[in-house]
Amino acid sequence: MGFSVNFSPDYMLALAPTVLSRTPRLNRMRTPPVLTDDFIAFFLGLLDGDGVLSISVNGLYVKCQLSIEINIRDLELLNWLCNTLGVGSVITRGSRPNMAIYRVSGKNDLLLVIIALICYNGHSLLTGNRYWQFIQILDVLTSRVVFYNDLKLFDWNKPRGLSVLELLALPYFDHWLVGFTVTEGSFGIKPSDGSAFFSISQTLEPNLIEAIQQRFGFSYTINPNKDGSYELQTTSVAGIQAIIDFYTSPDVFTLRGYKLEQFKRFCSNIQTIPRYRNVRVPAEYLVRSTSAV
Repeated sequence: MGFSVNFSPDYMLALAPTVLSRTPRLNRMRTPPVLTDDFIAFFLGLLDGDGVLSISVNGLYVKCQLSIEINIRDLELLNWLCNTLGVGSVITRGSRPNMAIYRVSGKNDLLLVIIALICYNGHSLLTGNRYWQFIQILDVLTSRVVFYNDLKLFDWNKPRGLSVLELLALPYFDHWLVGFTVTEGSFGIKPSDGSAFFSISQTLEPNLIEAIQQRFGFSYTINPNKDGSYELQTTSVAGIQAIIDFYTSPDVFTLRGYKLEQFKRFCSNIQTIPRYRNVRVPAEYLVRSTSAV
C-alpha cells in the first residue's frame, strides 16, 4: 500500500528541485529557450484563471491531471501553449462543442510542468484554489501514494494568503496579470451608455483584486458581489488610459488569442467615442474594423 504525508507548503516547495534532479527522464530534457520567466508567469496566470489541477480516482488508483478549458475560439491559443510547453494535448468534447481543453497527465509530464516551471523557477500560483490544488498534486507526485484511498485531500477552497504588498512585490506579477486577464478580464463598450470599460474578477481573493487595482493606480473601494466574487471595473478616461498603457507596454507579456483581438477592437472603438478622444493608443493596436467587442 502507498502512503502520503501532507507536508507544509513551504517544505513541499523546498523539496521540489530535489525531486526534479532525481527524475531520470527529466534530467535528459532541456527546457526550451522559449520558456522564459515572462512566459511562465503568463502560463500561471492562465492556470490561475481557467485551469484545474485535479486529483481523481481511476479504478483503485490516483489520477492527476492539469487542464485549462476555454472557449473554442481560443483553440489556436491552446495549441500554441501545448507546442510551446512540449507536453500534453488539446481536445474538444462533443458534449461541450463550444469549449476546448489543454490537458497534461502522466507523472513525468506533470513533473516537467509543475515542478520545472513553477517551483524550480521560483514562481507560484496566486489564487487559493489553484495553489492548494498544486500543493496537493505536488504531494502526490513527490510521495509514494498510489491508491486513492490512501490520499488525504486538502481543503482547496480557501484564500492563498498573500498580502497586497507581497503580491505587488513579485517580480513576475505583471506577466502573470496578462495571463490572468486572458481568462478573467474583459474589454468592451457598454451598450447602455456607450462607455468603455475594463473589468476583471476573482472569488475568495480580495487581496488579489486590490493588488491589481493598485497596480493600475485605482483607489476606489471594491465590495464583494452577491456571489462572493470581487470585481474591479473602470470606465473613467484616466482608468481606460491606465489600462491601455499597461497592456501595450513592451515591458509586459503580450496578450494573446481572442483577448488580444478583443483588446484591439476595444482600442479602435474608443477612438470613435468623444469622451475618450484624448486617450492615447499605439498605432499597432488599432484595427480598421471596429465591430462589437
